[in-house]
Amino acid sequence: MQQLELGDTGRDVVVWQRFLASIWIAAPEEMMHGVFDEATDVATREFQLANGLYDTGIVDRLTCEAAEARGLATVDTAVSWQPSRGTVVWFALLFCLTSWTIVSLLQAQPFILASGGKVALPMSPMWFPNAPPIKRCPDLFC
Repeated sequence: MQQLELGDTGRDVVVWQRFLASIWIAAPEEMMHGVFDEATDVATREFQLANGLYDTGIVDRLTCEAAEARGLATVDTAVSWQPSRGTVVWFALLFCLTSWTIVSLLQAQPFILASGGKVALPMSPMWFPNAPPIKRCPDLFC
């Protein structure tokens, strides 16, 4: 993490703000997301005082070392994780497959109801030549 001070912006500021919020020094709604503003400066000074550092309001090497001892690396990893393209594709495929299964079951519902609760789905005569014909009724309840 680079040195941060009042007026800085960017990803490192977001990581620092999330760290301050994770250790209950600052409320996230008080700080402007991604901008090292007055609220972030005050929270930084409180963190520095609580850890025996000079309260400069600048996130320098000593402040980073104290923060890393309290879990800054965990927050940094959480901010930097983004799903890969392969993960997104697998989730999309899983969603489509689940949706197709649900739609197929909903379309089979009239056959299940018409057979008195027994599953009587239409079978292809090509694959099941000896299958009994499915009685189709005009209404949902025959």
